[in-house]
Amino acid sequence: MEENKSKKKIGTNQLLIIVAISGIVIGALIMFLLNMFIFNKDKTVASIKGYKVSKTDIYDKIKSSYGLSYTLEAVDNQILKKKYTLTDDMKKEIEEEAEGYITAYTSYGYDEAAFLEMYGFANKDEFIEDLSNNYRQELYLSDYMAEILGEDAIKAYYETDSVYGDINCKHLLVATSDEVTSEQAKALATTIISELKNGSSWDEVTEKYADKLTVEDLGYQGMDNNLESSFMDALLAMTDNSYSTEPVETSYGYHVIYRLDQKEKPSYENAKKDIVSILGSELQEEDSYLSYRAFMKLEEEYGLKIKDKDLKKQYDEFKESIKSSEN
Repeated sequence: MEENKSKKKIGTNQLLIIVAISGIVIGALIMFLLNMFIFNKDKTVASIKGYKVSKTDIYDKIKSSYGLSYTLEAVDNQILKKKYTLTDDMKKEIEEEAEGYITAYTSYGYDEAAFLEMYGFANKDEFIEDLSNNYRQELYLSDYMAEILGEDAIKAYYETDSVYGDINCKHLLVATSDEVTSEQAKALATTIISELKNGSSWDEVTEKYADKLTVEDLGYQGMDNNLESSFMDALLAMTDNSYSTEPVETSYGYHVIYRLDQKEKPSYENAKKDIVSILGSELQEEDSYLSYRAFMKLEEEYGLKIKDKDLKKQYDEFKESIKSSEN
């Protein structure tokens, strides 16, 4: 399951990279065009007989298309730099994230320099700065959602069985495919469980059926994992040092799970971030404009004033559309 999942993650990372990078690419384009406009706004950049394109034409077009989004992103990032000071651990986490993205792309044949150039970064430091901006945005959004949820609701969730200590586990997967039907996969998983019950060891069965299985040590899985619910439900119902007594079905096929041990339930303070993330996801499902409201609140608190009349008109209309969606 992890092998297949990692392949999907690479695709997801590509999408996330494009989203994360698009802001700085557009920003760099706008800054370049702004400089052109400021220093020589009426200079012709292209022409044919009876027609010309000036720098003013380009600036006006870019401003109408991307001007507001770039302005708000630039303002929000400056506010958040003042609001949040990144610790050494946070910086390390961001650097590891950057390495993860780069590694994902190099697996497709790119080198680091080509990857950075492709997305408009002059160097790796620019890329890390962009990820740092995203990190601060996530910190703020988490704080905003925690405020909406309230401490009582977060603590109430902490007291439920949904918050638990990380569980150390392994699993084997009999994957379904064009060659292996669901019935065949389930039958083999059932056979393996029978052999385990009759005294065969984990290593023995995984070696015996090695050509028909994917075997993984998943390590400790916490409540922020991305395993499928059927897998986690089975894992949570098991005791330490035990095997699943029935094949566990997921979208990949059928699993046999081996639960090794479990850590103590985390403290409230250590679990709070994950709880806010879980409950916050539910808030965002209920209100698709929640993140927009969050940053509008931030901009109002810091006294944002847009002086360009065209951008101000766009911003006022944008705010009005978000506010009207509350009704």
